[in-house]
Amino acid sequence: MSFRAICAGKTAAGQQVRVVEMEEAELMEGDLTVRVTHASVNYKDDLALSGQSAILRRFPTAPGIDLAGIFEKSAHPGFCSGGMDRLATVAPFILRGVSLIGVDSGQRPTPQRLAARERLARDLDRAKLKRMTRGARFDDAFAVGAEALAGKTRRRVAATIAA
Repeated sequence: MSFRAICAGKTAAGQQVRVVEMEEAELMEGDLTVRVTHASVNYKDDLALSGQSAILRRFPTAPGIDLAGIFEKSAHPGFCSGGMDRLATVAPFILRGVSLIGVDSGQRPTPQRLAARERLARDLDRAKLKRMTRGARFDDAFAVGAEALAGKTRRRVAATIAA
């Protein structure tokens, strides 16, 4: 199955970041295969998309780590194929404008992470969340990154990758 992806590579002239067509066979081996539907675009992503930062250290690579989607395949007992959930990243908190000062949520036990997400889903004022975020399309990722690096946006961005 082919899909569009942002891929960063390195040549003698420097980093090159572009949209490419990839095949599933080109992906790294791992415990999970996720059909990504949404991704957050944060400051580190903005730097990676610019191709001007040393934030990426391994090439080729698909920049970004915060995503939501459908689990297609899983060798991990904690994830069921076909289920929808956010992976164990800070994305659920970042998208809600929560400061994670001194919290390493990736190291917390899964029940605690799930309880925190459930509380956010229950207690968060959705109207405030809507004012703090904006949506973008996959094709707008480079423009969104450039706007953020130029200081032209202050809201969190959630990109729709596929429906």
